[in-house]
Amino acid sequence: MWYIAANVESAALMSIYKPIVYLLCFFGWAAVVSFFDKDLKFYFLPRRHWNALQIIAGIIGFGLALLVNFWLGLLIILVVAGSAAAGYVFYRNTRLPEQHRWHLNTELLTSRFNRIQHEQAQKRATLRLLTPDRALVDVPTGADPQAHAHSVLEQTLEFALPRGADRIDVAVMAQAASIGVNVDGVKHTRPEIDSQAAMTLIDYAKKHAQLDIQDRRHKQIGEMFIDAADLGRHTLRVVTSGSTRGITMAIYIDPMTRITIGFDDMGLLPEQAAILRRVVASDNLAVLIACPPHHGLTTALYNCLQQHDPYTQSIVTLEEEVAFDVEGVNHHLIEPSWNSTQITDRLAALLRQDPSVLMLGKLTDSQVARLLSRNANETRLYIGLHLGDTVQVMRAWTKAVDDSKLAAQSVAAVLVQRLVRKLCPTCRVCYTPDQDVLRKLNLPPDKVTQMYKQSGQILVRNKPTTCPDCHGLGFRGRTGIFEVMELDDETRKLWAAGQVEQFRALLRKKKMLWLQEAALMRVIDGTTSIQETMRALGKTESQRPTAVAG
Repeated sequence: MWYIAANVESAALMSIYKPIVYLLCFFGWAAVVSFFDKDLKFYFLPRRHWNALQIIAGIIGFGLALLVNFWLGLLIILVVAGSAAAGYVFYRNTRLPEQHRWHLNTELLTSRFNRIQHEQAQKRATLRLLTPDRALVDVPTGADPQAHAHSVLEQTLEFALPRGADRIDVAVMAQAASIGVNVDGVKHTRPEIDSQAAMTLIDYAKKHAQLDIQDRRHKQIGEMFIDAADLGRHTLRVVTSGSTRGITMAIYIDPMTRITIGFDDMGLLPEQAAILRRVVASDNLAVLIACPPHHGLTTALYNCLQQHDPYTQSIVTLEEEVAFDVEGVNHHLIEPSWNSTQITDRLAALLRQDPSVLMLGKLTDSQVARLLSRNANETRLYIGLHLGDTVQVMRAWTKAVDDSKLAAQSVAAVLVQRLVRKLCPTCRVCYTPDQDVLRKLNLPPDKVTQMYKQSGQILVRNKPTTCPDCHGLGFRGRTGIFEVMELDDETRKLWAAGQVEQFRALLRKKKMLWLQEAALMRVIDGTTSIQETMRALGKTESQRPTAVAG
């Protein structure tokens, strides 16, 4: 009979999961015995006696389990081995003081489970926040309401960082919320999020940026620091504000590294760089620097400013926000509450100090323009404007100064720029352009034989695969395209007379490159694509480009 029972059980064990279950039981029992042995040793209890008892109980339990069916065998193992374990716990509690005894406590078990879960979450996390002194902050877990906020931030940054994003926008309106990631000037909408979760995310970021969580209305600016594992450590500038429409938060990723692009890396063509360097070397008149919002105005202003030596020249700025401190430069802030008169008074006070160079982050109104134009002969001025091209700048400056002759005489040069996305060099695709398209662009078909366009894919073993460098976007990074207009007596005369068409014709005669022409040159050399230049430029008042090749 014993032989038959053993064969029946052996047949039952032919199922793959049953031996696995028995093995798991065995290893669990062994772990408990090992734990008991350490406990016996620590409290100087009779190790040999209890170890022998546990081993004998294990042999009996597992031995009997092999003689009966599977489910009955599991029950025998639990009863025999469990009885021996319970006996040890009872014996132990009779020999040790109350504070060292073991009790079945659900709160304690829950606490230990939560602690283990918390420790595992810290190990699994791909995003860890850092304190200002760069110490790691624990990732919120479990029932913590900020756990979901951290998860959303982690997922958003996992999308943003590999693609070189520069800004994350979170908006909470009355009925809806949204998250957008700005990659090279193009917004990518993230999965939908409800308003409550978005507010929790904003509060979570404000907390770690050391901002006032309770203040929903006023603009606040702070910094937080993150460790994104393989994606490195980054600085995030958090800007929050509120209005009757809702609450918004912008997170700027490594803003310093994006602003501190060198003069030679701005994207100026060689002939444009030579003109701008010549202009910067002079010591008076205004340089008007213009572009639409988010197209690099601050970078262009700071690059021009840094061409001057702060130790031999007195350099001051007046800005709504100081992007970064330039050594030797005296930065001054425009307070949010200031009106036009207060800004003008502050500028007048700075000009009375007789600075060599003054930078105004953004032209605010005509009162400021008139003050600056009257002082342009004594000081080099760099003035920012949010306008699209040279003709727009010319008209806006003339209108603000309200004196066409003074407006023209006060300007040394106009620099207008746009940012375009650069084609990913890993996956861009070469193609032969249509000759009719080339003719419409005034490009010679016999000299422009190839162009490039975005792809976002590469071939791996003859199969299309998402490009690992641009992550399928087809673009990686941005560069500037520019109009650089240096004024002389002849151009100033036409400007002052308001002769716009003659002014354009003279600039064409002087071979100035308009934005479209500079952009086409970047298309021809493979830096960007026709479609991208059309997206970035939109409409400008500059004349239609003529041939730029050959």
